[in-house]
This record gives sequence, structure tokens and C-alpha cells, in this order.
Amino acid sequence: MLPCSPSPRRFLRGALLALGVLGFASSAAQAAISIVSTAPSAGMTTITLNSSSAATGHLTVLQGTVSCGSVLQTQTGLDSTGTAAYRRGSLSLAAATNANYTVRNLSQATSYTLCATNGTDSASANFSTSAMAAFGSAAWANV
Repeated sequence: MLPCSPSPRRFLRGALLALGVLGFASSAAQAAISIVSTAPSAGMTTITLNSSSAATGHLTVLQGTVSCGSVLQTQTGLDSTGTAAYRRGSLSLAAATNANYTVRNLSQATSYTLCATNGTDSASANFSTSAMAAFGSAAWANV
């Protein structure tokens, strides 16, 4: 008598588990995005993003300390309640490479929430713009 061979169904299930098709084996790592820095100044900020994979980065700037929306909401320029973002934009991201995006025409001395996504993962940060320098009137003197 020949040794018992596994049934085709059992063999197929084992192969699918090994490949991760059935979801029991480890899945591929999710593409991560990070906000490397924000450089706010009077009325603007420069944002540096980094993604673990090449993608289109989407960002929204929300006034105040507001919760970011889902990945889809950030891509469409909305916050977590579906309200339109104060500013929004997008840029191309290369894998593991910093990319800069400058947002202009922001109110001075104001707090903002930044939301960013690469379509898979999301990140957020808070920043404040500084006040513009205040200069006094010119002091004229006789020469």
C-alpha cells in the first residue's frame, strides 16, 4: 500500500496560507508617511513629507486644533466632520525621499492642524504661524 498523500483541498489550503492569500500569514507592510518638519513663519509654512513608497501626497491645513479626517477625507480636502479644509494641496512623493510643500497666505499668529496622506497611511502635526514684525514709526532727527 502506498503512503497516504494529502488531499488536493488540504494541499491548496496550505499553499494559500503560505502565500498569505487567506489572510492568516503575515501581510505586506503598509506604506508609511511621516511629517519630517514644519517651518512656520509669518503667514506661511514649509512642510517636509517623507513616504516609504512612491505616491501622491495629499495634505490639508485646518484652522485650530481640529481632528484630521480619514485617508479619503484628507485626499478630498476635508476634516473629520466633512468640513472643507482651510487649505489643501498635493505633491508627488518618491520613496524614502523628503519632499517640500509651502503653504502661503496663512493668518499670522494662528494655530493650525496639518493632515497628510500618501493614499494608504496618514500623519498629522500642529503648528502655529508667527506674527509679522511690528515696526514703530521712523524717528526723524535734524542733521
